[in-house]
Amino acid sequence: MTRRGQASTAKTALLLAVALLVLAGALEFGSVWYTRQAMFSAAREAAKSFIRGDPPSIEATARFALDRLRSDNAPGAFTAQALISDGDSNMASISVVVSIPAADAAMFGVLPSYFMGGDAVSATASMRLETPEIERPSGWWRYTVSGAGHGPKANQ
Repeated sequence: MTRRGQASTAKTALLLAVALLVLAGALEFGSVWYTRQAMFSAAREAAKSFIRGDPPSIEATARFALDRLRSDNAPGAFTAQALISDGDSNMASISVVVSIPAADAAMFGVLPSYFMGGDAVSATASMRLETPEIERPSGWWRYTVSGAGHGPKANQ
């Protein structure tokens, strides 16, 4: 092989390695983005269902968020937390927070955690309890539940 052929092979190998790294980073970002959107959707649906009165309790609301993630086939081990507070204006509100370790949200582990916003990826949905038909609890109420989604990282 000539020198020119060796240089061409080296350039091709170097460019291919960089192209594969960029492709893996794009897939990683897409995986984290999908997981975060599924988490936000689950948190929003859980908060809306609590306001409608189905499920009737804060414990069932946190479980509803995890069940929604399972139905979306989101991978990993999630934590859902539902909070009810009075607020400053005597208007109660519900907040549902869903989180997952960044390593579970990632597909390959190519991107450092600071690209994903830290060690955990989380999504929060908050809504006010404005209807008089819903009994407003006094003080703070909190319930946390953990569970696994689907996929290879759910069983680890």
